[in-house]
Amino acid sequence: MNRATSGRRPPADQNSIEAKYLTSRPVLIRGLAEIVERRPHDPIEYLATFLYKQVENTRTQKQKEHDEKQLEIERKKAEEEKEHRAQLKKEIRELREKEENERKQREAEERRKREAEELAKRHRELAAAPPPLPAVREEDDILGMEFGETELHRQAAVKGADLLTLLKENYQLMASRNAEGKTPRDIAREAGLQEHVHEIDNYCVQLLQNGNTKAINDLLLCGYTEITNHLKPTEDPEDDTNEFINHDIPQLLVILTYSFYIEI
Repeated sequence: MNRATSGRRPPADQNSIEAKYLTSRPVLIRGLAEIVERRPHDPIEYLATFLYKQVENTRTQKQKEHDEKQLEIERKKAEEEKEHRAQLKKEIRELREKEENERKQREAEERRKREAEELAKRHRELAAAPPPLPAVREEDDILGMEFGETELHRQAAVKGADLLTLLKENYQLMASRNAEGKTPRDIAREAGLQEHVHEIDNYCVQLLQNGNTKAINDLLLCGYTEITNHLKPTEDPEDDTNEFINHDIPQLLVILTYSFYIEI
């Protein structure tokens, strides 16, 4: 068969990558080694086919490496976009949370101001009310009577008396004052009954621990400021009690003091 018409591949361009690859020594050595081993009928055709197969394999390998590299680039790009979207969502969420917290703080501040103004108004109304009649048992409600000796006054001077029952019936009794302006706590202290003093103080603390901030406000409005000496913040910074002790009570005391000087 004429080699010019045998269907062999046309010779490669001498300057092409294939030509440079085909003339590389290691590839030629492997091709010649196979010719020696297999002894083909047409060694030249065999060598040409072998070399072109090597070129095709190299192309395939390079294309595979290129595709893998592109896939890795696209994967990293997709990962970066995913991280960017996640970061953006996080920033939006944090911004919304910040705005929500600021809104809640504003509402809480406005609520505290309204409550303080309402308490101050109640205090002024109580101060402007005419003095009540002398005390009797059914008039022991301190909001209806600020002066006069109550049953708690009398029992505070009696050793072993059950003050707790009276306090549970009407906690406002501890702010009541007799004709000398003394509270039941003052009476107990002067009588040397320290256990009664502690019982009254501990009941005030218990009111706050139970979340009864209204009771504390009522006592302060009635002038029982001694209570502030026994209310201590908790160790939990998130506890609402701390906000009440550190912010609400001082604010109320300032308003009450201001109202007192206005009345004078």
